[in-house]
Amino acid sequence: MAKYDPLKLHLAQLPDFEWTAGFDEIERILGGALPASATAHRTWWANSGGLLVHQEAWLTAGWRVRQVDISRRQVTFQRARLGAALARSGERSGKDKQPTPARASGGLPASLRKALETSRKPLNLSARIDWSEIGSARRNGSGWHLPEAGHVPALCRFHIFNGDDHRVLVVITRDLDAFLRAAEAGGKAAAKVEQASEVAEAMASADHVVVDAATPGQAWILVDGRGHKADLGDDGERWFVAWAAAVGNRQTGLEAELIAS
Repeated sequence: MAKYDPLKLHLAQLPDFEWTAGFDEIERILGGALPASATAHRTWWANSGGLLVHQEAWLTAGWRVRQVDISRRQVTFQRARLGAALARSGERSGKDKQPTPARASGGLPASLRKALETSRKPLNLSARIDWSEIGSARRNGSGWHLPEAGHVPALCRFHIFNGDDHRVLVVITRDLDAFLRAAEAGGKAAAKVEQASEVAEAMASADHVVVDAATPGQAWILVDGRGHKADLGDDGERWFVAWAAAVGNRQTGLEAELIAS
């Protein structure tokens, strides 16, 4: 096995899109020390300038170096080809091989082939959500009084605090205020609005409840950094930014759940 094959195998098996590792961790993977130039010069980690054996390790695994910090002794790799590992595993399996995309499209006219290649370029799809605080709920006897809001389609977050526990419910709704009133009423009234009873149940044992929302004009869908304001009246776009909100909260360590009305 060549010196940098362990790094190539490690990258090929990673399920992540991006991986940051210290030089010490990479040396443990390699089973030996990195050369002095790797710990002293950023150019050693370049993706271009000649296919050197160490560059080949990450490039053939379908990864590229996105950033290297010599002073902190760490490097960040990012996937260049999401399907590379799957393609290689199919080649190793020994099963009947299907035509590769290049062979399957080989008979297409040049114009159609170009359109196909364009459609396969890596796509960075993301959402930006600017949350506004609607307000804190107030205890109302045995239940809660929720703040007033507009009758608009929205993403809504209920922050449920119970002791040190912080749970987030991300709600997709076509009518923000109607959903708040149903969740506030609880019981049979909440059951009439889909998923409002789930919010009411979560609030029942809470110490504090805070509500924030993103209404039309406060959410964007971005493709490769450029995009448009999300149409929260459109089911598909509203669902996309809601999923992004739930996943984003989970990435920060919060317990986040997506529900819909």
